[in-house]
Amino acid sequence: MKKLKIFALIIMLAFLVSSNVNTNADETVSTPNKLIVFKIGHNKYYTQDIGSTEVNTVQMDTAPFIKDSRTYVPVRFLGNAWV
Repeated sequence: MKKLKIFALIIMLAFLVSSNVNTNADETVSTPNKLIVFKIGHNKYYTQDIGSTEVNTVQMDTAPFIKDSRTYVPVRFLGNAWV
């Protein structure tokens, strides 16, 4: 559990320190068994198990956004995406 929290924190920091920002960018995260995609300005994120063709969509209450060259993502959903 501690390793998962540390990994989620590292991913969150990677979102926050992004320097070259494209407002239509996607952020794709890959774990050993899952792909996770957050889209800037969209209040859904997408997950796919490695080796599967099924893509799951999860509704969020807020969308990731970019402000002052920083990317903000809803941390609760970032953490839940690993499960």
